[in-house]
Amino acid sequence: MRGGAIAETETRADRRARMRLRNVAGEWFPTIDDDVLDRIVATAWMEGRAQSGGGERTAIAAASSVRRYGLRVLRGEELDLPDDAQARIEQILKS
Repeated sequence: MRGGAIAETETRADRRARMRLRNVAGEWFPTIDDDVLDRIVATAWMEGRAQSGGGERTAIAAASSVRRYGLRVLRGEELDLPDDAQARIEQILKS
């Protein structure tokens, strides 16, 4: 999947929205390393798609997850991700 597509059904609009979320996350949490922030955004986007069924509210749900995960990282907590999520994130970050 080229360009960081999360799934075969991710549209260009979805990808642009995810990239905008990444930019916003960087503004919200400028002290978090880029690689950690990339993982947070990828995880949050997957959660947002799962919660909204890939509809219009994906970005809203994902933004909520980004904030939650970002605050956890700032408190020094580790990101506990399921194995399947970790594999999908690795796939996203490779492209």
